[in-house]
Amino acid sequence: VDVSGKELILKSAVDTVRNTEMVRYSGSHLISCSKHYTTVWSLKDPGQPEELSEVSTMDPFYFTHLCAMHVTRDHIFVGGGEGGLYLYDWRAPKSPRLIVQYSFWGTKKRLTPEKKMGYVKALGLARNDKEARKFITERENNYIIGMGMAVDGAYVYFVDWHDKLWGLEVELSPSPTARCVVRPE
Repeated sequence: VDVSGKELILKSAVDTVRNTEMVRYSGSHLISCSKHYTTVWSLKDPGQPEELSEVSTMDPFYFTHLCAMHVTRDHIFVGGGEGGLYLYDWRAPKSPRLIVQYSFWGTKKRLTPEKKMGYVKALGLARNDKEARKFITERENNYIIGMGMAVDGAYVYFVDWHDKLWGLEVELSPSPTARCVVRPE
C-alpha cells in the first residue's frame, strides 16, 4: 500500500491461501504464520512479492496451532500448542531449516516411535517408515498448551492455557538444543 499521498493506493497483494494470523517484516522479507504454516516472502520488489518457502508444523500427534512468532536476522522462533517451540535457521530464506523442536506433548500418553509410524501409515499420511518418520519429532517433554511466547536472548518463555509461565533455555551452537529451566509449581 502506497501511503505517500492523500489516499491509500494498493500496489500489490498476495493470497496466502491459509488464514495468516501473524506477520513480521525483516530486511526485505515478510514472514507470515497461519495455524500450521510459516511462510517466507521476498519483498525485494514490493510490486511483485515472491513466496520463497513454506514450512509446516502439522503433526498428527500434537495440537500445533501456532500462536506466537519472533524473528531475528538468522532465526524464526514459532510457538504454539503442544508442539511447543519450533526454531528455524532461515539464513537461506528459500529453505529454512528446523534446528530445534521442543514439544510439550505429554509423557503419560507417550507412544513409541514405532507405534507413531504405524498410526501415521494407518491414517494414510505415509506409505512406508521413511515417509512416516517426517511426522515424528525427536523430543517429547511436558504436557502444556502454549498460548503465548516471548524471546529474550537465549531464553524463550511460554504462557500456558492455565496462565502458568514456562521457560526454555536455547543453545544455538554448536549443536542447537532447548531445555526447560522454568516450570510452574
